[in-house]
Amino acid sequence: MPTNKLRHQAHRFLQLALKAHDKGRLASAHTLTLKAAKYLEDAVAVEELHQLTSSSQTKKPAKK
Repeated sequence: MPTNKLRHQAHRFLQLALKAHDKGRLASAHTLTLKAAKYLEDAVAVEELHQLTSSSQTKKPAKK
């Protein structure tokens, strides 16, 4: 899943968590927050992988 979709999912879960918290459903709010955090972690991991692969492709081997 592209990072923008992962971040959007995280945003949506955070919105739901806030609504649950406002309604006093603290356990649900906690669970939704954890799901949001997971989506953000996945987005960061994809971005880091992309940075690693793009930087390794731009490095040229040294000539001897």
